Amino acid sequence: MVLARLGARAALLRDGSILVVGNESCVAAGEPTDSQRAEVYDPTADTWSEVGSLNKDRAKPALVALLDGRAMVLGGTNPQSQPYSSTKIYTPAARTWSDGPLMQRAGVSAAVTLTDGRVVAVGPGQAEILDPASAAWRRTIAPPSLLSVDRLLLLPDGKILAVGDTAESTSAFLTFDPDQGSWVAMDPPVVNRPVPVALADGSLLALGDDEGGGHVERYDPTNGTWTESAQMMQGRIRAQTALLGDGRLLVMGGVPLISQAVEGGYQVTEGKALATTEIYDPAADSWSAGPSLHSARQGGQAIALTDGSVIVFGGYVKTPKDANPDTGTPGPCPTPLATTERLASAS
Repeated sequence: MVLARLGARAALLRDGSILVVGNESCVAAGEPTDSQRAEVYDPTADTWSEVGSLNKDRAKPALVALLDGRAMVLGGTNPQSQPYSSTKIYTPAARTWSDGPLMQRAGVSAAVTLTDGRVVAVGPGQAEILDPASAAWRRTIAPPSLLSVDRLLLLPDGKILAVGDTAESTSAFLTFDPDQGSWVAMDPPVVNRPVPVALADGSLLALGDDEGGGHVERYDPTNGTWTESAQMMQGRIRAQTALLGDGRLLVMGGVPLISQAVEGGYQVTEGKALATTEIYDPAADSWSAGPSLHSARQGGQAIALTDGSVIVFGGYVKTPKDANPDTGTPGPCPTPLATTERLASAS
């Protein structure tokens, strides 16, 4: 990649390219992070190239691909941690950004594009819908009880799954009907740090952990319940996931959690980053070993391209235990990866 990034946002555009923005590098408060820099991956040429800048640092923005082939950045904060209400539109032909429709409120943290072209943006205590015909945002019912909104997933039935944390620091799952403007609470899976994946058959898979081991549950929308699914061969967190064209799920890299007995209970520590991969078959409810990555990687991203291949990028290998004195910030600071890998076929 042009820029090694932490916590970047990525979107698959209609022309088959991937747009990446954002960077959560460890710097002293108020210092620039290069989060305004954007780049594009061309799968035909197998190249990354830098495109127009957002002009201002924008930490933790939301990024969505639009149905007309463009993309939108929204939300995020400036170097002083003040939230943006502005949006920016990326035009692939010009490789530049322009001002998009101003949101009614600042502070959204996640967004998703619906099949009819509308965009739903959500943050703590707020939600808005963009009508592409009028190019204007309107407020809608905010998700109840969510202190943070970590991700939005578009479900096969047209509803949206919102995942976040409550004030009690517990995971919460809610579904949103954009036509009715209504939220419905869903019982969360009984796994720690759940990462939901929407499968093609309408069910959900929650990847998490339990006292150091891997833990997977599956949600059946017909009866509204989570049940134990087949368990991964290797429990892992901060893995990369990609839904393949045939409906299977590819899980790559991450780190294992190791549970060790100590006096009065147990202690969970992280192992070394993994290069192994696994493939989940929803029809058979089974896991099988997939092709190994060239290098171990955690915290990166993976996207299935239109030709059926999968590209893995970003993330890092090791989380240092001690603070990096060069950053001027407390706490460990991982070294981001600029390397990428592409899997031609997972058959």
